Amino acid sequence: MLVAISIGVSMIPIAAPTFYAHFPAWAQILLKSGITFGSIMAIMLNLLLNGVNKGDEFKEMGRR
Repeated sequence: MLVAISIGVSMIPIAAPTFYAHFPAWAQILLKSGITFGSIMAIMLNLLLNGVNKGDEFKEMGRR
């Protein structure tokens, strides 16, 4: 799901070049580049869906 959403978002500038025309100039810099926005979206979704690792897995590995 994460990959599908990221690829879909990164295809917006190719499919609809004027989609971001009414966004502020600072946002257009990030959004008009499909690679940049797709990467940001993948990172944000990864943090949202998988959470931030607090090192618990490494503690578990040490107990085995």
